[in-house]
Amino acid sequence: MKAIKKVAVTTMALAMGVSTVTACGTKSVSMPQEPKDIAKLASERTAELKSYELKGNADIAMDMMGQKVDIDIDINAVYFKDPMKLKMDMKMVNNAAGKDASEDEKEMTASMYFMKEEDNYVMYMGMEDTWSKTTMSKDDEQYKELIGMLDKGMTSSDDSFIDLYTKAAEQPKDQTMLELKLTGEQIADQIKKSGADTSVLESAGASLDMIKQLGEIPISMGVDNDNVYWKSVSIDLKDIIQSVFDTTLEQYKSMLGDEKEISMSVDECQMKLTYDKYNKATDFELPEEAKNAQETDTSALTAK
Repeated sequence: MKAIKKVAVTTMALAMGVSTVTACGTKSVSMPQEPKDIAKLASERTAELKSYELKGNADIAMDMMGQKVDIDIDINAVYFKDPMKLKMDMKMVNNAAGKDASEDEKEMTASMYFMKEEDNYVMYMGMEDTWSKTTMSKDDEQYKELIGMLDKGMTSSDDSFIDLYTKAAEQPKDQTMLELKLTGEQIADQIKKSGADTSVLESAGASLDMIKQLGEIPISMGVDNDNVYWKSVSIDLKDIIQSVFDTTLEQYKSMLGDEKEISMSVDECQMKLTYDKYNKATDFELPEEAKNAQETDTSALTAK
C-alpha cells in the first residue's frame, strides 16, 4: 500500500498545482479570438470570484509485479476568498483489490486545508487519521508569493505560460478547448507555488527534483463560451506517476538486491477537474481532529 500512498500524495499535490493555472468568473463577456487572450481574460476574472467548488477524478491503470491495478481517485475542493480558506478532500479506491485485502489496501482518504488565522496562513494535512500543521507568516519572504496567489483567488502569479496556449482540434458546443504543454520544471514550480506540502511529497518518493526531470506534460483546458471563465482542466499524469514508481523500485532494489525481479508500469493516468458553484460554494469548517495537529517545520514547504 506504500506505493499506492505515493500516488495519492502526488495526485493531491498536482491537483493543487494544476488548479492554480486556471481561474473563474461570473459576468457575461465576449470571447476573444486568440488563445493567449482567452486564457488571459479567464485568469483575470479570478479577482471577481468570491467562492467556487472543484470536482474531479483520476483514473489509473497499472501493472504491479504482474498484478493489474485499477484505481479511482475522487477529488473535491472548496474555495472561499474573504476570509480566505480552501479545502481539498481526496478518496482513493483500488477496484482490483481482492476480497482478502485489508481496508487500507482497498481505500484511503486524504485532506488538505488552507485557512487564514489572524495574520497568518495555516495549512493542515490529514492522511490516514494523522494530521500535521504548518503556519506561514505573511511577513516571511518565502511565502509572500503563495499568500498573494491565495488572496487573488488561486490564479497563477505570473504570465509565463500565456503564449503557450493553442486551440484544440476538437471543440464542443459549450466550451472553447485550449491546449497547453508544460515541462516538468514548470509543473514542479507550480506545485511549489500552490502550497502543496513538499515534505510529504518527498517522503512519498515524488520529489520536486524528480518532477523537474520530466519532459512535456499535456494539459487540456476548457473555457465556458457564455461567460469566458475556466470550466475544466485535464492532465495526463502517466509519466509523473511512472517516475514515482521508478523511484520506489530503486529503493526496493537497494534493500532486496538486484537478484529479485520487481516491476511496476503505468498504462494510464488521466486527471480531470471541473469548476462549479461560482460564488455559491458550500461553506465548511476545519475538522475538530485537525485542530490538535502537531506543528511542522515551515522550511518543508520550500524544500527542493
